[in-house]
Amino acid sequence: MRWFNLTVLDVVDVVVSKIARFDATDRSDIDAMIRKGLVDHAVFIERFRDAVDERSGAASADQLPKYVERLHTIERDMFGEDETDIELPSWI
Repeated sequence: MRWFNLTVLDVVDVVVSKIARFDATDRSDIDAMIRKGLVDHAVFIERFRDAVDERSGAASADQLPKYVERLHTIERDMFGEDETDIELPSWI
């Protein structure tokens, strides 16, 4: 194994990446990772904001309001937390 370099996503990054598709399996996976204590809410919000900043200039930026709605679903239903205010660019 000395000739291999492995790179893996952090669990929080996996959760943020699942917000785009957000089908039943994704929701179940996210819920399981949160229930196991693998996802810190504050870190999750920080990474989500980073993803918003990254995607704001992309062709898919118009999807950001939908992603924020999904974030709020995760916060309410899985974390049991209040919704976090996420500022989107004014042109969206």
